[in-house]
Amino acid sequence: MKTTTKVFCALALVALLIGVALAWLVWRNILFPPLHKFSAVELRQILVKGPGEQQIQAEVDGLFSRFGENSKFLYDRDLVSAPELVQYAKTLDNAAAALDNAAAAFHNETIDIEANGFGGLGVPCHVQLRFGPHLGVQFILIFRTGADLSALGSDYEKIAHNIYLRIDGVSQR
Repeated sequence: MKTTTKVFCALALVALLIGVALAWLVWRNILFPPLHKFSAVELRQILVKGPGEQQIQAEVDGLFSRFGENSKFLYDRDLVSAPELVQYAKTLDNAAAALDNAAAAFHNETIDIEANGFGGLGVPCHVQLRFGPHLGVQFILIFRTGADLSALGSDYEKIAHNIYLRIDGVSQR
């Protein structure tokens, strides 16, 4: 009888471990499926279909003229003069939500001005667009006209003239 109990306990333990492993796989891949990471090419296509590089650049330069080069979180009232930039950020966030099959409530785009050195040594001041879900956020950096971008490293991929995707800017789970 003791042998039967030991065999039963061993089988129950194996079944429990298999159940836990399957539950983890289901939780990981159904509740939190792999996130889509936009490439610079995809982001360039969205930019071209939307407001265009020149309009975005003009609005970013206007934000720098208004607020300077110090770090600042930009609120809706601060972005009244930059409607195309706001629309571009919303378009990126909505595209990320659609590709990730996620509710928009889990996505939020933000626009900030970041000072020199934010994001790495030698990175000039820039406007940063944050978009995508909390666990898979991506960053686009838009530099002011005439910025010295020679110090940008391999962590940045060019989308357009002064617009870059931060490669390491995707959070991993």
